[in-house]
Amino acid sequence: MSELRQRRVLFAAAAWTLLGGTAALFDAPGQPAWIAVIAWGAAYLAAAFVPASRRVVVIAGGAGKAAYLAWCAALFAQGAMPGAVFAASSVDLAFVVLFAAMAFRGDGAPALRYSAGSDGGTRWLERAKG
Repeated sequence: MSELRQRRVLFAAAAWTLLGGTAALFDAPGQPAWIAVIAWGAAYLAAAFVPASRRVVVIAGGAGKAAYLAWCAALFAQGAMPGAVFAASSVDLAFVVLFAAMAFRGDGAPALRYSAGSDGGTRWLERAKG
C-alpha cells in the first residue's frame, strides 16, 4: 500500500474514531471509555505523520477494532444493540482489513520493518524487500 494511501486510511480512521469518542462523551459522559477512544483517534492521526509508529499502531488498533466489532456483534445477537448502531460499528471491519494490509504482506511477513541507520543508531521504517 502506498504512503499516500496509508496516510489516507489513517486520517479516515482518526476521523471515524474521534467521531465515535466524541459521541460517547456526550452520550455517556460518566463512563471513561470515551477517553481511550479519543486517544486512539489521536494515535491514528499521529501515525499518519510518523511512519515509524505505524506498524505498532495499526496492529494494536486493528486488534482493538476487531474486539470492539465482536463485542457489538454479541450485543446485537442478544438484542441489546439496535441494528443501525451495529451497522455503523461494522465500519471498523474495513479498518481491520486495511490495517492488516498495512502491517503484513500477502505471505504474512511484515510489510514494514526497521533498519539501522548509516550512523549505527538511527532507525527508520522502510518497506520490507522480498
